[in-house]
Amino acid sequence: MIIISESREKEDILKNHNHFFKTLIKGVVDLEKGILALDAELHADLEQSLLEKGSQQNNIWGINLYLTRPKEKK
Repeated sequence: MIIISESREKEDILKNHNHFFKTLIKGVVDLEKGILALDAELHADLEQSLLEKGSQQNNIWGINLYLTRPKEKK
């Protein structure tokens, strides 16, 4: 598990923070603080980590980063 508070290259995240699933990385974002917790088996584990760092529940959202899906065209 890692908490990211500054910009990272996509390749770094995909290569170094996908230890639980082959096709996705689970994450939880604190929209108010602008931080992201990545790479755990459960969103709840990531959520708890952010709550322990002072995040407020209403600012936290779970996400999935899919590694093999093609980028959607807009």
